[in-house]
Amino acid sequence: MHRFRTILFNLTLVAVGTLIGAAVFELAVRFFEPQALVRYRFSEATFYEPVPGARFHHERSEFRALVEYNEHGMRDLSRTVEKPNGMRRIAVVGDSFVEAMQVELTESYTQQLEGRFRGEHPAGVEVLNFGVSGFGPVSSLKRYLGTARPFDPDLVVYLFVANDPWDLLTGDRRLYRVENNTMALQDVTLSGSKRIARSVLDFLKQQSHGYHFLKIRLMSLTQKEELEEAEARGEQSGTKELIPPEGAWETMAIVLREFRNEVESTGARFVVIQATTRGPIMDQALQETCERLGVPFFNVNPQIEARRDDTFFVHDGHWRARGHAIAAEQSAEFLRPFLRFDRLDR
Repeated sequence: MHRFRTILFNLTLVAVGTLIGAAVFELAVRFFEPQALVRYRFSEATFYEPVPGARFHHERSEFRALVEYNEHGMRDLSRTVEKPNGMRRIAVVGDSFVEAMQVELTESYTQQLEGRFRGEHPAGVEVLNFGVSGFGPVSSLKRYLGTARPFDPDLVVYLFVANDPWDLLTGDRRLYRVENNTMALQDVTLSGSKRIARSVLDFLKQQSHGYHFLKIRLMSLTQKEELEEAEARGEQSGTKELIPPEGAWETMAIVLREFRNEVESTGARFVVIQATTRGPIMDQALQETCERLGVPFFNVNPQIEARRDDTFFVHDGHWRARGHAIAAEQSAEFLRPFLRFDRLDR
């Protein structure tokens, strides 16, 4: 009995010491290097999604922005699912460049794009933000199917960013399978124990600065390995450009075809706008893929890169408010003709 009590006492000391150490680490990170927290929850459709109604400040050394999700889990104004008669709606899907947690909502791409169309249609134009940080092309497709499509958009914009070909073969991989050049979407199912573990992780993501501090550094190690592999593929191709893994563009074409088909089945139109790039090989590959599929394509990146010091955060890598403004201005000119046409025949 005495030995059992000694073991129990020692285990208690270890547990208490661990908790105290974790608490000190958490407070130190909060004070010296506060992290950008998120408010996401588990989703069977996309693995995770924003929590409807959540409100918090997204903060790092270069920015501090208030983030609020509306009743539908969108970083957007409050929106009604039912579309008013005559109104034109644009749904924008993509990752963190669309969600835009680094800037205030009024400075975001979707809000500035909506402002560009103000007064151009009698019933108005709404630009709806369905972006979620970390989403790849398939996550964005499933976000459209589950959340955006009920809003009956007339035009769906997929905002492509340079890491999407990598996301397609990593984070997105749990959401689909490809057989005979055809994509089958699939949900994520978790057992009871895994759901409990996921709930704990969701809590840490929402509350713990220390968790994000460690996660970012672990991700950096993984990304360093991916970067070295991408550089090696570039060298083999005779370029310094980062080249995605083999099969990425073939799978991207399948995703975009599926995206186009799903959007056009409702009578709406689907377009791709390129926001960032790894270089001219990527630009050409994406443009040729879109042309082959008959998907309208536009690249806003050259105008933004021309003023990089003014348009990108140095360390974070996302657009500043000025980057969002230029992207919205360029996109409006490209998208305006699509809003003048009637919907496609279903």
